[in-house]
Amino acid sequence: MMKIACTNCMVPGDSLTAKAHKVRDWGFDAMAVQIHSHLRTDELLDEVLTLREKTGVAVCEFSFVGGNFSRHMDADPEIKQDAIQYFFDSIEVCKKIGALTAIGYEYRPRDPLPLFDCAAPMSAADEAEFLRILTLVGTKSAEAGVEFALEAINRYETRHINTLADCRLVIDKVRPSCRVGIIADAFHMAIEERNMADSIRESAGYLSEIHLGENNRQLPGYGATNWSALFRALKDVEFAGYVTLECGVPGDPEKLLPECAAFLKKTISKA
Repeated sequence: MMKIACTNCMVPGDSLTAKAHKVRDWGFDAMAVQIHSHLRTDELLDEVLTLREKTGVAVCEFSFVGGNFSRHMDADPEIKQDAIQYFFDSIEVCKKIGALTAIGYEYRPRDPLPLFDCAAPMSAADEAEFLRILTLVGTKSAEAGVEFALEAINRYETRHINTLADCRLVIDKVRPSCRVGIIADAFHMAIEERNMADSIRESAGYLSEIHLGENNRQLPGYGATNWSALFRALKDVEFAGYVTLECGVPGDPEKLLPECAAFLKKTISKA
């Protein structure tokens, strides 16, 4: 049975606890939490660790972001090591709360932007380095008992690994010694996949979590994505994890997020 979640930055509130209470009241099962490095405090981390106990809302995904986050492919060794440490720090939190954490090839705007070019294959050197990092972080996750996933990101925000097929090819090169799943993000898929539902079916056995956002990166129902077909595909592959909102809210979240929770539950049940 799929469970629905919402990312903390989408929810109004002056604390994670206040946000979690709203998420629960609106009908969500869990919350994904991103904490910017400059806001990291012992008090905030304690709030993350006790969130489920205090509110009944699980943290399904957790990451430290900001600063050198996702610059693990940088040529500067100090930046690279700092970026890898973000993953290690996130894993330590995930170990305590049973959450998933994720990696992409990188996450920053492309310059220059690719206009008509398809994504170029990784060089042998870049592939070897990314596989090294994936194995390093994946091994750390496995030792901690933490689920770890690779996210496909569209060509405008990363140079490589843009599709679910790209993820599978990379993951197969580190399996079975390193266990890595896939995060399928509907917004990125709307740009890169020929058929989103088929790509989901082809990724059976790899999927760890689904990020939800329309083709215009707004709430489901405010764009052109065929959510019934996507959820039907997820049912076909017996996906029973979290489908998590990670998108913009085109209006008052106090009104639109509970409406979206109801929309998701209805669409999933009918798919």
